[in-house]
Amino acid sequence: MKIMLDFTGLLVLRQPQKLGGAYFTSVLLYSPLVCFYFGYRYLTYVSTPDSFSANIVYGVIGSLTAIQVASILLFLSIIDRKYWKSFTSFETGRQAVCRRFLECTHPDEDGIRLKVFKTHQDYWKPIEPSVRLWLNSRLTAWYKETPEFWNPATKAMIPDDLVDDLDLLKRIQTERKQKKKKKKNENVK
Repeated sequence: MKIMLDFTGLLVLRQPQKLGGAYFTSVLLYSPLVCFYFGYRYLTYVSTPDSFSANIVYGVIGSLTAIQVASILLFLSIIDRKYWKSFTSFETGRQAVCRRFLECTHPDEDGIRLKVFKTHQDYWKPIEPSVRLWLNSRLTAWYKETPEFWNPATKAMIPDDLVDDLDLLKRIQTERKQKKKKKKNENVK
């Protein structure tokens, strides 16, 4: 996936997980320059009767660059403008996960906060104490209120080592086992 992204510049696959969107944008802008440079190198150092002329080399590179620019502009005109900032942001995926979790402070946003568990634990490791405190303060309420997001899939995402209440942990583990048995039985049928 990374190789395909780096060498094709597929905007839809852009993921700022390590370096941020600004890095992706800089690579996207830099790549045509590299093509022109290597076109120049080709014309300077490869001189055989079968060599392409400068018009052909620069014409092909220029055409492909024009197609790339047109594609980028079309893509930017189609997507929601609120996502434009992701192309210039230096925020990494790790920082975004932590920010999204910390920005949600109202209990109505618990479903959004639970998405932290959809990412690798290393992403939210810096805020693990906050995640643990929040999770343990809300578990009992979720079992009483049963909000829409509190379903078997959500319970399966919660790491056991974050649940301090042993009774709630056993309850979650039991429900996970029941879900696995049910899924196994469905697969057998």
